[in-house]
This record gives sequence, structure tokens and C-alpha cells, in this order.
Amino acid sequence: MGAVGKSKEEWREMDEWLLPLGLGCDLPQPECKGLSLLSEVLLRSRAFRRGSKPGLIEADYSDNILIVLDVAQTLIRRVRWNPSDSAFIDAHIMVHLLRTDNESRRDVCIVSNHDLPAVDNCLSFVMWAESGFPNPPETVADGVAYLEDPAGYEERLQREREERAERRRAANEILNDEIERKNAELEVQQEIDLGIYRMNQKGWRELMEEHEISGSPQGRVSTALHEERTSLLALTMSRGWDLSAV
Repeated sequence: MGAVGKSKEEWREMDEWLLPLGLGCDLPQPECKGLSLLSEVLLRSRAFRRGSKPGLIEADYSDNILIVLDVAQTLIRRVRWNPSDSAFIDAHIMVHLLRTDNESRRDVCIVSNHDLPAVDNCLSFVMWAESGFPNPPETVADGVAYLEDPAGYEERLQREREERAERRRAANEILNDEIERKNAELEVQQEIDLGIYRMNQKGWRELMEEHEISGSPQGRVSTALHEERTSLLALTMSRGWDLSAV
């Protein structure tokens, strides 16, 4: 078999590996085109290789962690084998992490661009791996951290939960203090307004007597009322009213 024939055979085998059991026949045209391109890229890939079963491809994320992309399930979940049904779009890429020394597994949630064919998102994932996994999604980083040190990961989560709870407690305390301050401010102002209202209902003599017996003002309310009485009395005297008749 010539080089071209061998290349076509390898291409076909990769297509069948990625989407086994002839399921590719039901794919929409954009997915079919993308699948061929994905197969071509994988045949030249330095990062990914065939996984443990058809439909899976895998790469070494670290010395003891594999990252596994389930191409078949990603495509199946996107089209649900009903290409005419455009109401359903599952934009998740089906990925899991696998620790090689104890086979512990962690599923990873990765949401891709739902405007692109699912296989294009798989291709982007492969190219990300080819670049050395730069800036991994938080779900991937968390999954790796869990597999490498489950106890340490849980301790970190507990610390983060406690820190969030403490931040909420502190924020609520600040909020409650502010509410109490505003309520106290409102009560003081209401007391001042009521005192001024009553003051304006009194005659000059009654107001003068009250001013004389009130003494030195203590606190905000008494100070405000003292100033208001002083102002009213000064206004009365400046206008030269006949105070004897009041």
C-alpha cells in the first residue's frame, strides 16, 4: 500500500475510533467536516493518543494525571441524534481526569462555544493540549488538585468556605451597624422635629420660661432645641413685639 493509501487508511481508522459503530453517518455536515480535520490533527499530535476505548483520546497532563476527552459522547450529547432539533444544545465537552497510579477519576465540567460545531470545540481542546495546557480552566485545575492530594484539596475547600462565611459575617455586621446608625439618626431627628413643633405652639413667656429652666444643653437633641429657642426669642425681640401682651 502506498503512502497516500496508508494515510487514508489511518485517517479512516481514526475517524472510526473517534466515533465508533458508524455513528458518524448521522452527524450534521459541519460535524462531519470537523471530524475529518480532527482526525488529521490527531494523527500528527504529539500530545494526544487513543484512549482506553473507542471514542476516547488522552494526553499526559502531568506525570501521574491523564486528561481524557470523550469525543464520541461530546458529539452525541450535542446532536442527540436528531440534527433537525435545534432547540437542544449541549455545549459541554466531555472530559475527565485520571490518576494513573490508583485509577481515581474526576469528571470535569467544561462549557464550550455552542455556536460552533461540537467537533470544532474538541479540536480547540486538542490544540490547547498541544500548547502545553496554558491557563487551564478552574474546573481542570481543581480536578488535578483533588486527584494529586484529595485530603489537602478538601482542607483547602473547608478553609475557603470558612473564609467566605467570615466575609459574609463581617459584611452583615457592617450592614447591621449601618442600619442601626441610620435608625438612631432618624429617631434623633424625629425627636428634634417634634420638639421644634411643640416649641412653635407656645407663647413667648412660656418659651422664655422653658429656655431659662432648660440649662446648658447636653447632647444633640437638647442642643438643637436650645438653638431653636434662642433663635425664636431673638427674632421676637428684634421685631420689637409687645411681649407684655404675650
